Amino acid sequence: MNHGNVPTSSLCEKQAQADLLRYLKQLVRENPFQSSFEWVEGHAVERKGWAACDLMERLNDKADRLAKKALLAGYASDEYIHPDLPFEQVRIKTGGTKVTGSIQKAVDKHYGHKIAQQFYDAQHIISSPDFNLVWWDGVELALLEYPKMFRVWLTKHVSEFAGTNAQLSYWREDVDDPTCQCCGEAIETTMHLTRCQSPGRRKMLALTVRTLTSWMVDTGVDVVLVDMIEEYLLAQGEKTMTECLRLGNADYELLAECSDRLRWDSLLEGRISSLWIQIMKPVLLDSRLYLSPRKWGIQFIEHLLNITHKQWIFRNSRVHYKGLDGLTAAQHEEIFNRVEELMYTEPDDLLPKHRHLMEQDFEGLAEGSAVERQYWIVRMESAVAAAKQVRERRDSIRGLARLTRPRRRRDQPRHRASNSVVYQRSRRRLSNDEVQQQRRQALNNENNNYPATQNTSNPTPRGNSPGSSILRRQGRPPTT
Repeated sequence: MNHGNVPTSSLCEKQAQADLLRYLKQLVRENPFQSSFEWVEGHAVERKGWAACDLMERLNDKADRLAKKALLAGYASDEYIHPDLPFEQVRIKTGGTKVTGSIQKAVDKHYGHKIAQQFYDAQHIISSPDFNLVWWDGVELALLEYPKMFRVWLTKHVSEFAGTNAQLSYWREDVDDPTCQCCGEAIETTMHLTRCQSPGRRKMLALTVRTLTSWMVDTGVDVVLVDMIEEYLLAQGEKTMTECLRLGNADYELLAECSDRLRWDSLLEGRISSLWIQIMKPVLLDSRLYLSPRKWGIQFIEHLLNITHKQWIFRNSRVHYKGLDGLTAAQHEEIFNRVEELMYTEPDDLLPKHRHLMEQDFEGLAEGSAVERQYWIVRMESAVAAAKQVRERRDSIRGLARLTRPRRRRDQPRHRASNSVVYQRSRRRLSNDEVQQQRRQALNNENNNYPATQNTSNPTPRGNSPGSSILRRQGRPPTT
């Protein structure tokens, strides 16, 4: 009413149905006659009854019923009037679609769509030709149902900036192992969260998939599609949706092909194909459920996001949640692995005073508290370190003794010009046989060097020979 009575006033930036109101102002301004608009109570017939309403209220009620009938007919046949109004002076379109509301919002959405298409293609998430296969309007409406922090988590998950071990190893120095703490095999990325083969993860996946399939059955989805989506999700990306489709028509095959082009991660991150809405539209119209195809698609996206989010919660509960003894499940498993590693230590590798640690009742240790296991681990690690230190010290002492050991010097005879024998120190260590041989050779040389005029009938005693004095000075008894 106010827009018609003041046709020269401007519209606010966020005005709904701005194209119709702009067109109305144009017609009022161009009319050769003066016109005025008056307020008529809406739905007066429903409140007061037909008999109690005046002519204007009855005409308003009839116009409402005709508009609703035309709207339902167009919704059922998917045929609507053309958005371009006759004699319209200004038309604003983005991407071939007429802007009917906020121009700023429409332009932001259009260029945001382009930037997102480039980003998904550059990150190899969705190729640029397949970008428009996604029901983006439904994704936007579904995310509006969640709080802000959930939307932040989903953004970080899609862009692979969530706090997984692969990402934490880049950010923090205390995290040097990027592998998954649940399976311990693959590198933990955001893509691995829904593909992990850990028994706990698999059980959580089966539980959330069962919740999704139960909801699909309750909303009248064809059993063929229910079986297809269940097998596809439980395969964890190892099968295509086309392989999981056992029976069906051409529409089901096209749906499976489009989903395969969008790939596994797109489905679990809520980026479903628009064909889901087209297939469910006739099913929901024939059912007695008060559920529109758009609302069904939003709930479908919410169930898919629930699968991914539950996997993230399961991961965090294992890594961060402190349960029994104030430790997380990963810390308990690490303690058990360390106990299993140390229990196979050889007793001979320990010092004698520490070997009693290997006489531990390991069954009782496993059933006891984590504090007892940690205490045993600390004692064993100290014992192993002490034995290692003793061995290293012993080896170092042996090596040092070998280097600093004084060498025993042996006597070596040397003959003088006076036929006397002088024993010199030899640097080389001689054996006992060599020493005895040198002594016998020296004595023989002494006997052969006696003067020829010597009285052989009364030979000089062997102990009074010149060599015997030398032997006495050297501290050795004369050889007889």
